[in-house]
Amino acid sequence: MDHPPMNLQHRIRKSLQFAAIGLAIPAIVIGLIAFYHFAFHDIPPMDRENDLARLPAMILIPSLGLALIFGLSAFASFSSKPGMSLIRSLIVISGATLMAVFATQPRIGRKTVDPNAWLETAIPITVALIATLAILIYNRRSAPH
Repeated sequence: MDHPPMNLQHRIRKSLQFAAIGLAIPAIVIGLIAFYHFAFHDIPPMDRENDLARLPAMILIPSLGLALIFGLSAFASFSSKPGMSLIRSLIVISGATLMAVFATQPRIGRKTVDPNAWLETAIPITVALIATLAILIYNRRSAPH
């Protein structure tokens, strides 16, 4: 089956569409859980205030992470030559990122701010980018010439 080549603008547009889906999934799920939590549980005012103050970060961080993974997976799978499908790209990139997240999690409880805490975010993002590049290279090499 011969696929028409996709230009860079089309790949970026597809990546942004899938990134929007990745952004929406945690926002909707966490939003529904928060609604249930606040609507159906008797929460003391101080706890409610603390929970509401943390809610934006609880929604934003996983939403941005999943948007990045979905966007990179779409970019890798909609390469100009036929290669890995979106689902396979998503599995590879999310699996590699998940392993990096678990590898960078602190092993002991910390009470002070670690000056290298930014690595806990930078390493998984770097791993996701490397996995995307690997898929793009694989797609290039496996495509019929």
